Amino acid sequence: MFIRTLAQNAVHGAMSGWTGFTVGTVCDRSCYIPLTEITNGKRSIEPMDRAWQRLLASTGQPSFLNDKK
Repeated sequence: MFIRTLAQNAVHGAMSGWTGFTVGTVCDRSCYIPLTEITNGKRSIEPMDRAWQRLLASTGQPSFLNDKK
């Protein structure tokens, strides 16, 4: 149900002419979030972090890490 709501909101936004946004929830309400607000953050991921490695393993994605240092 949650994914369906996100998908419907994304379609409604696109059909309304909005671009450069994603949909999400803020304070339990659906909203459009500008991509610039998402990319302005200073969050980073440690590539050798155990949680990140688990995510890569569970999704089957390659790590693209260069083993040579």
